[in-house]
Amino acid sequence: MTILHAVESLSRQAGGLPVAVAGIAGSVVAEARCTVLAAERPNESDFPLPSGVERLTNRRSAIDGCTLVHQHGLWAPLPVWAGRAARRRGVPLLISPHGMLEPWALNHHAWRKRLAWMAYQKGNLESAAALHATSAGEAGHFRDLGLTRPIAVIPLGLEPIPAAPLDPAAVTAPRERRQLLFLSRLHPKKGLDHLLPAWAAVKAPDWELIIAGMDEGGHRAAMEGLTDRLGIADRVRFVGPLHGAAKDTAFRRADVFVLPSHSENFGFVVGEALQYGLPVITTTGTPWQGLLEEGCGWQVAPESEPIAGALRAAVALSDEQRRAMGRRGAAWMEREYGWAALGPRYLAVYRWLSGEGRPPGDLLAH
Repeated sequence: MTILHAVESLSRQAGGLPVAVAGIAGSVVAEARCTVLAAERPNESDFPLPSGVERLTNRRSAIDGCTLVHQHGLWAPLPVWAGRAARRRGVPLLISPHGMLEPWALNHHAWRKRLAWMAYQKGNLESAAALHATSAGEAGHFRDLGLTRPIAVIPLGLEPIPAAPLDPAAVTAPRERRQLLFLSRLHPKKGLDHLLPAWAAVKAPDWELIIAGMDEGGHRAAMEGLTDRLGIADRVRFVGPLHGAAKDTAFRRADVFVLPSHSENFGFVVGEALQYGLPVITTTGTPWQGLLEEGCGWQVAPESEPIAGALRAAVALSDEQRRAMGRRGAAWMEREYGWAALGPRYLAVYRWLSGEGRPPGDLLAH
């Protein structure tokens, strides 16, 4: 069985998509040949693929010989091409929208997406052998849009974090204040427009908000302007994108993590923060209801006032109370979100779509 994963970009700047593709492919590579086709040529800024997963650059040869195409994403040219090529060749097609059918995402540049939806996108989705959702909520959005194909509901997994600090000196360096960490793309979807007013409403002079991530479309300048207007520039620090040791250090020095997104189909960074033992504040726009059930964080409406309430609750806790929440979150991630546990579920779907097995239990038939 040869699985072709088609994704527009493997760049680290492409958010969670390259992480998802690498994780899914790596989780099944011991049982199936996995190849990845991306639009751009390989370069040093690409997210690394796991050992045994082959990177392809020629579209025609990529489709030749594959027994299943797994399309990642919807609107970009290469995954759309791969889906069409699979149908022309009679190769089973699995489509993972990766949050691109969430209500907030559809309303962003809405008129363009409505035209594409009517012209080709809904037909493409309905011609797939199956769709993949990372949560029951995302699957529900598929049905709300009138999509009728079978849906495999399987979450994404997390790579283990480093056992020890990558830069011990930086982690243990003195600090003046406790830290609330935001680490994600600086994009309107991520909810900084609600987080900053919420932070302005919280009186916590011994805390600072660290905003880390790649600027997208000039959003950083807009949020720095909002920070100045709110009068909180002395309690907010923009640090730019973080990778490798710098990212590891940011997680290890933080006391609480916040992702106030309007919409996420998964939100890798929430799981990462939990692995590092951080309590998490996020919104009902993300699929992390388990934060409440596991006692390791807050999930509130994606609005300034509820976010401010969660921030007040987090900073009011003692250090030991926050550490206890973090330990519960880390145990939850280890128990349920390892690729070793999720890989067999993806493999069962691949085998079924390739005609080698029965529909797996992760499938929602209706």
